[in-house]
Amino acid sequence: MPAPFAPRLLPALLAAFACALILGLSLLPPSSTRIQAWPWALFASAGWLLPVAVALWRLGIDRPHARFGGPLDAGFALLVLTAVASALLSPLRGAVMPHLLPLLGACALPYALLPWLQPPHLDRTLRIGGLLIFIILAASLLLWLEPWAGLAGLGSRNAQPFGHANTTGSVAVLAATWLAFCAIRGSGRTRLPFIFGIVLAAAVAVSSESRGAVLALAAAGGTAAAISLLQRGRPLVLIMLVVVLAGTTLAANARLRDLVLHGRWSASARESNDQRTAMLLGGIRLGAGRPVAGWGAGSIPHVFPRVRANLPGTADNFLQLHNTPVQLWATLGAAGLLAALLLVAGMLTGLRAAPWTRERIVLASGIVGASTVLLFDHPFATPVFTVLAAVHLAAWAAPSTRGPERERRDRPLLAHGRLAACGGLLLLAPVLFATARDLAARSAYAGALDQAASHDLSGYASSLDRAMILAPGDPYYPQLLASHLATARTPRAPDTAILLLRSTLAANPDVDYAHYNLGWLLLDSDPASAGAHFLDAARLAPHRGAVYLGLGFSRIQLNDTNGAVRAFAAEWLLDPAFAWSPLWHQPPLDALRPRIRALANEEAGRHGLDPWAALETPATTGAPYRRLRTGYGVLMGHPDGTPPADVNIQARVILPPELRDQVPPFGWLSGRTLLEFISRPSP
Repeated sequence: MPAPFAPRLLPALLAAFACALILGLSLLPPSSTRIQAWPWALFASAGWLLPVAVALWRLGIDRPHARFGGPLDAGFALLVLTAVASALLSPLRGAVMPHLLPLLGACALPYALLPWLQPPHLDRTLRIGGLLIFIILAASLLLWLEPWAGLAGLGSRNAQPFGHANTTGSVAVLAATWLAFCAIRGSGRTRLPFIFGIVLAAAVAVSSESRGAVLALAAAGGTAAAISLLQRGRPLVLIMLVVVLAGTTLAANARLRDLVLHGRWSASARESNDQRTAMLLGGIRLGAGRPVAGWGAGSIPHVFPRVRANLPGTADNFLQLHNTPVQLWATLGAAGLLAALLLVAGMLTGLRAAPWTRERIVLASGIVGASTVLLFDHPFATPVFTVLAAVHLAAWAAPSTRGPERERRDRPLLAHGRLAACGGLLLLAPVLFATARDLAARSAYAGALDQAASHDLSGYASSLDRAMILAPGDPYYPQLLASHLATARTPRAPDTAILLLRSTLAANPDVDYAHYNLGWLLLDSDPASAGAHFLDAARLAPHRGAVYLGLGFSRIQLNDTNGAVRAFAAEWLLDPAFAWSPLWHQPPLDALRPRIRALANEEAGRHGLDPWAALETPATTGAPYRRLRTGYGVLMGHPDGTPPADVNIQARVILPPELRDQVPPFGWLSGRTLLEFISRPSP
């Protein structure tokens, strides 16, 4: 083998170590949060930095064959430039800059892996990679089924080991096609483990109950079959196979089966469809707000609430938009979409780069499967999917990076390699600075969690304060500290909490937690400001429990009785069971109760219901509590060690069995309906 094709030992080993590191960190549950926690976040950052370093080294020093050529290189270059520029120009720069390193690492990974996908190293890479994927798939099914507990997972969607069923299904699709590639490259009995792995991958995809995963698996299989059969001139066989494949796909997914058998989506599927519609429409609106370069990578949970009003579904916020083109539009704008189009053009250009061997047919099917997945999810936050996508792309493009003709064509460009590598280092500098500060803040946060576990509350507050100083653009730390102080019993703590929540809103005015709790903290001293914050919280999270209750109390303080009645009626409409709370029998609410019921009944009647027909039937209430926002840390990119608590104290209403089927559930009306209701003038 000519020397230019052999990888230099050090960078090649670093690329392999990076893959092993980020794969290992994302395998052990809970993988979705482990890589956000200290010290694992440090190792994950190192794992993403290594492929960037390898790619820059090869570009600046080991320049031959350091690029794919054509639109692929242009697409990756534009994606990197846009991501860095978008983060630097974003109004949420402090929050989104630490999200750049994984994106840069994902873009560099195909280049770093390219030497290992060239002969004579390819077969070794396939054996090692196939074994790792086999272990991942087997672990997924074992963790889901829990055979030691009597097959406990059969009634649930398989989210193992990544924490989300859609991600598990997405990984399974690319695992299946890569194992098929390994099987084709093998011979005789060496193929058997890979073939068994393909069966495991299909089982994992089906067990995830992800519609996108089974459709992507069908698209990948259909692509491979179509190319193979059309090459052989067998279109009728292809048509029959497509029919069988379509029937199998519909039968493999419970939600698709319900649609076919009953002519309508199931209740859970309709809820999922509403959430996806909200994500798509919200992402389109976010991109329209900053159409050139978007809000920055990782910005979705910080900015989605600003477009939440008037969207379907009950979820107030999302970590990502479950559609990669829309995610790119919202976070990186038109420049991000253009980069994606260049990548697609580069892959299409590769169709002519080499003959249609069986290996390239399988790789093409994997790329089609991945493209299908990206219409239903944005799984690049999971390192396993990113690595699998990178090896598919690198293996697909590898044939076009070899040969004397390519070497002659590359020679005029080699002089610019060092210049490009220096430019990459300049782009990397602010990213590393932001990442270092973020990691230091996560270390302080880990100390805070340890101190909270040992009941050292003063140390907990001190560590959170240090984390807040280290990462001033991250809104999570001041919210945690404000929660701690607002629920403390020291005299000045609520005043400090107010300052913290106001500083949070100064950095990001679309944090519903800050608006909601400021409303309760300011209710007695400044009811006008409290009412404004409650209205903002309702706009950002129209299904937030007790937000309309607080708005009603603020209007009572301002002697706006009609407005208060409308706000209280909105709380009844949000949560009909709350009408049975003893709170409504206490002054001054007891005098307003008939008017609240009449106004709420008038609006409910528009939807054909009278939820409070048996209002005098007694109900019970649970113990008073402060609602913990569990999962909020994960949504904000942090482990959910000590979730923030709401300031106000609530009590759960427990309806008797005879009423539970008559009373609509919490959030039965759309957010748009609730917002329109409170905006109407009161008589």
